[in-house]
Amino acid sequence: DDPRGFDGAVGRIMSEPLDHDRPLWQMHLFPTIGEPGHWGLVWIIHHTIADGQGVSVLVGYFLDLAPEGAPTMTEAALDFAHQKLDKKEAEANDSSGLVDNVVGQLSSSFDQLKSTAMRTPATIKTFSDLRPKLPSQFTGVASDGRSNVCVSAPLSDAKRTGKAVGSTVNDVVMAAVASSFTELLRADGGEVEGRQIRCLMPVSMRDPRNEDINNQVVVAPVVLPLGIDDPVERLKVIHQATNQTKTSLQPLITDQVAGLASRWLPNALQAAGSAAFGAVADLFCDTLLTNVPGPQFPLYFMGRHIVASFAIMPVVTPLLFLVAITSYDGAMNISVTSDDEHWDDAIALAEGIRDSLNEMAMFLAT
Repeated sequence: DDPRGFDGAVGRIMSEPLDHDRPLWQMHLFPTIGEPGHWGLVWIIHHTIADGQGVSVLVGYFLDLAPEGAPTMTEAALDFAHQKLDKKEAEANDSSGLVDNVVGQLSSSFDQLKSTAMRTPATIKTFSDLRPKLPSQFTGVASDGRSNVCVSAPLSDAKRTGKAVGSTVNDVVMAAVASSFTELLRADGGEVEGRQIRCLMPVSMRDPRNEDINNQVVVAPVVLPLGIDDPVERLKVIHQATNQTKTSLQPLITDQVAGLASRWLPNALQAAGSAAFGAVADLFCDTLLTNVPGPQFPLYFMGRHIVASFAIMPVVTPLLFLVAITSYDGAMNISVTSDDEHWDDAIALAEGIRDSLNEMAMFLAT
């Protein structure tokens, strides 16, 4: 009965704080949305319970690979990860012994840490971009209500676009986000020349075999230039920027360091470190962008085929616009969360990201 449709109903649910006297999650079922026979399921899980990957592990126990039930998505993913990664570790252990293998991982990690000196200019550039920001129309004090907008685009188009320019799907996503923020600024009469959007991107520190329901993330900064209208030039510039970020932050997010952290650091310490970093980073950035690849095959919930799946981000002052992108079964699903006062801007931002993805695909196709 919400005049804004299912997205409006989701925003209304998100506007209500969770009851701290009850378990910090809720599930809401909508028996009819859109087409006849389509149901809507909204599952809210407090961030103290898990990060995005942890939520996927938890929710995955309720999603099946077949209409009749088991195996669940999580069981299948963990089984695959164990078969693949346990075999690698067993081979390494057979050749050098467990102690030597651990020492080798540590040595490799420290070697990469020491090599940071060779990349000092890139490191300084990355962190200089995180000087305290000035207020903008993208940041401020959020109002009480919440807005949620969901749109979709073909994943195959993003893959073709990235391949044509020699970039990743993640680069394509960020180029589309930069384009949409550019148009949003122009629509509000803002100046785009020389402007940037500073994003935080969560990076999982989770071993693929780790099924703990907790927080295991670090946050990497990415600066997106605005005002580049040529879609190919914009994508190339952003590809270069993301490569710089990966290079300068590589010692923090390598697979080996991540694996050591997930095995040896207490979960509470990991969670506390992530929370502290996030609180500080809020002072330096304009938005948060997460792009999580999902299963590219159909999933089922209690026998029902899941036709689309979207992630919903919590709004945290001073960030007024948060973008979550997940892929599922051939689709790239885009969700923009904002406060109630910026509903129209959230619509424009989400649709702008989708339209930019389509524009880049069509431009390169010709």
